[in-house]
Amino acid sequence: MTISTSDFSLGIISSTSRFVSSSKFKRNVTIPGSGFNLRSGDVKECEKLPGKLTLSGPVCHRKSGYVLFSLLIAIHNQCNRAPAPYEHTGPDVTLNASSLRIRLTVKDWVCMARKIAHDISRSGLIKIGSYWTINKADIEELLSCLSATTCTYKPYSTKSHQFHFITSIERCVRTDTYSLTFPATIHLLLDIYGGLVEQEVIRYLNTKLKGMPALYDFVSTSNKTSHLITEISLATGLTNRRIEKLLSQLSHQGLASYLIDGSGEDKRIEELSLYSYSEPRRTNLDDYYMVTDSA
Repeated sequence: MTISTSDFSLGIISSTSRFVSSSKFKRNVTIPGSGFNLRSGDVKECEKLPGKLTLSGPVCHRKSGYVLFSLLIAIHNQCNRAPAPYEHTGPDVTLNASSLRIRLTVKDWVCMARKIAHDISRSGLIKIGSYWTINKADIEELLSCLSATTCTYKPYSTKSHQFHFITSIERCVRTDTYSLTFPATIHLLLDIYGGLVEQEVIRYLNTKLKGMPALYDFVSTSNKTSHLITEISLATGLTNRRIEKLLSQLSHQGLASYLIDGSGEDKRIEELSLYSYSEPRRTNLDDYYMVTDSA
């Protein structure tokens, strides 16, 4: 199904640039295309949450939407680096039965938000004058909004649980790092939304080039690291020359790495690897850093 990135705002981001900071939102949250059991943490194939999750609280400026997307992707990646769903502690994430705690440097958070804005700002999602206007103040506004957001979860008509969307915010001035704690009850919601945001950004980047969706779908589902170019051509309908050009573009975007071996009909793509949108080794966030960020 087609997923609109605007759904990932959780109702926390204003849909217009004109809003009153004290205004309240109230939204029932569903996950497009999938769902999970908040009470047990079981992922299930269903269109809606089993029960109702309602978020109530203030909204923040639509520019902070990119900051929220960056946060969701970070949560998704950090959770998926954990070898087990619970009782895991790592350098940037602690996940147990009661809470999810992640650590983010302000520099990485701001720069990733700018990168997302740069990559998708023309897609008609959240428009801003320039991605360079995203700064620390947008992080602070988002965190203020999240800390004032209340979740009400009703797994049954006669039972209701209420908790804060984010339970604690700590900032280390020396390292310019935030440590954020969320209730474990919603960690799957944050994880799934982060994965969907990342997929949507990649999907949008791919649609900018003719033939890229077909190529990306093929190499991402083949589960192989070596292909004859003629094999890819037969599966996608693309010419050999076009395939090489598109693979070069994927590499330039930091979404793939590969080697070309052979020539003619024997030419092969070897050691093909695909990377996530925010893969630290493949994402040069320094390109989105300004000296004034350190002020």
